[in-house]
Amino acid sequence: MSDWSYTFQEFSDHQAALRYVLDYEHVEMGGELVKVGKPHSHIGVVLRMRDYLRDLHPEPQVWFYKLARFMFIMGFAATHRDTLEIPEGCLNGLELLRAHAPTFRAIHHYYTVRSMPEHDPTVEQVMTLAQKFRGDESAS
Repeated sequence: MSDWSYTFQEFSDHQAALRYVLDYEHVEMGGELVKVGKPHSHIGVVLRMRDYLRDLHPEPQVWFYKLARFMFIMGFAATHRDTLEIPEGCLNGLELLRAHAPTFRAIHHYYTVRSMPEHDPTVEQVMTLAQKFRGDESAS
C-alpha cells in the first residue's frame, strides 16, 4: 500500500538531508550513473533529491509525489526568501528549520494538507498561517 502522506517531520528530514544530497556527484538516469553539474542549480537539486527519495521509496508514484511537494515548498521559500526572512542555509540544508519552522510549516500546509492549490499561496497567507503556528508552539 502506498503512503501518500507527506508529514512536516518527513519534509524536515528531507530538508536536513539536503546538506548531503547536494554533494551527490552522480545520479541514476536510464539505469546508468551520470555526472551532474552544479549542486545548487534547480535541475541539479531535482535530480539529486529524486535519487535520494527513490532510495527511500521504491514506488515511483510515492517518491514522485514527495519530490513534487518538496520542490514546491522549497521553491516557494526560495522565491519569497527575503520577504519571509528565510536564511539561505535553510534552502541548502546547512541550517535546520527550527527557528523558521512556523513559516515552513505554513508553506508545507498549503502544498500538502490541503488539496493542491490551483495557484500558489500568497506571502500574506503564508505569513498569517505561520503566525498561527507560532502561537500554537508558544501555547504548548
